[in-house]
Amino acid sequence: MLFSTFLALGLLSLELAQAAVPGVFVEDLYGYPEQGYAIQLAVGKPRQQISAIIDTGSSNFAVAAVKNVNISRHFQKASSSSAQCSSRSVEALYQFGSWHGSVCQDEVYFGDGLADYVYLSLIERSQNFFIRNASWQGILGLAYASLARPDSSVTPVLDSLVASGRIADVFSMSLCGRVGESGSFSYKGTLTLGHMKNASHHSSLIFTDIVKENFYSVVLSDIQVAGKSMGMDCQRYNTPRAFVDSGTTFLSLPPEVFVQLVANLRTHINKSRQALPCVQQSKFWTGALRCPADDDDEALLAAFPTITLSLPIANNRSFLFSLDIPSHLYLQGVPCQEARSGMCYLFSIQESSGGTVLGTVLMEGYHVVFDRRGKRLGFANSPCRVESAHLSKPHVRGPYRRDNLPPGRNCQNPHPGPPVGKPSAVNSVVVFVAVAVCIMLFVLCSWDSCFGNQRCCCKISTRSAQVQPNELEFTADSLASDVDDPYDPYSDRHPLVQMEDQVCAEDSLASAAKTEE
Repeated sequence: MLFSTFLALGLLSLELAQAAVPGVFVEDLYGYPEQGYAIQLAVGKPRQQISAIIDTGSSNFAVAAVKNVNISRHFQKASSSSAQCSSRSVEALYQFGSWHGSVCQDEVYFGDGLADYVYLSLIERSQNFFIRNASWQGILGLAYASLARPDSSVTPVLDSLVASGRIADVFSMSLCGRVGESGSFSYKGTLTLGHMKNASHHSSLIFTDIVKENFYSVVLSDIQVAGKSMGMDCQRYNTPRAFVDSGTTFLSLPPEVFVQLVANLRTHINKSRQALPCVQQSKFWTGALRCPADDDDEALLAAFPTITLSLPIANNRSFLFSLDIPSHLYLQGVPCQEARSGMCYLFSIQESSGGTVLGTVLMEGYHVVFDRRGKRLGFANSPCRVESAHLSKPHVRGPYRRDNLPPGRNCQNPHPGPPVGKPSAVNSVVVFVAVAVCIMLFVLCSWDSCFGNQRCCCKISTRSAQVQPNELEFTADSLASDVDDPYDPYSDRHPLVQMEDQVCAEDSLASAAKTEE
């Protein structure tokens, strides 16, 4: 009897311990051209199968709750005994389309054994939201709670899974684009919840900072066409924001940036002197005309140059890394009847008033990590197979010094504040007092004994370190974090920061020794 009691307690303790350890769950994604990538879920009790678009540009989990001519099925609330709905209404507006519905809660099941009781928005009315013959019936938003509708009290699914301890606050995606035989339009990919990689991925990651926690906003430092900078002030790339969004199938750019990019592309193509009548028409550049992919498809792809995006390294914007977007990623193969091959090329870069949206055009080239707990986004070479041997595979390049960019485009603050007017008397007094305090602190900190304040000495020492930044050699390994390492927010700090920590410690020891003498 006693043995049985101890055994039962032991098993209970083991179950509790396992429940407290976040898991790693790998989910398959699938999709089709211009539809994005979807995940297969089950909702309610008994379970109803629902496909939902994976969207890092929104935060609500919403499914169709009524019939719609564009989709084959919908969630039936009356059939779920676990559904609980409130009187609250919810509405979501997107760049294209909108929906309106009610706020509920119900059970959701992922395909890898992951489950939770979550907030669920039931879509009762929609406009231009569901695509004709869409393979999905809902949307799973993976952005921050601040974007949740009607407000952040509607906890997103990802936040709920993290709060319950089921997963760590990180996920990653490998979007592979078209797979299978030529002429196939099936998309494949993987979503890994709770970890930085999928099972087949072993390369290193280079990170950039998430600068604002609503969208996955980043700083875009430069855009190059065929290796040549567009020469624009980088604030134009980041106004009002630049963010990574799996729910957008295009690369979207602010109007002025889009016009300049198209001009650079056309100049490059004209220099190639290839006969591409489809490309010469203005409708092609707006997405209204699609070029048949028949006998000259390789020539078409070869005529378009690689577009390169540059971003700052996380925690140190003195260094950049770049992401290549070859032509076969932004010339998207889509089904069409006017081509003998059944496929046309769609120019998948568009103008947007919402800033720069780095959609699946970019993401299909890389393994992308959304490290929310570290407030950073990571990029690594994609584990996906390139569709054809004559297509170039995208690569993460760098790091390299920001000095390689033309002057005036350091983009330390891509979101400038309001214009500064004439200084008032109060402002002048504040500035005078602040300068006086700084001078006093500098004098005190320069004193040999530092009056016993080791931290004060340390700050001065890090600024006057004997090793200068231009004497250091940085490699990709020193600035990238290996995804196989356990998460440590300080393990991949930049060498300059580590150098300052070492100088700080050495100065503190030297000061202490001098005090003892």
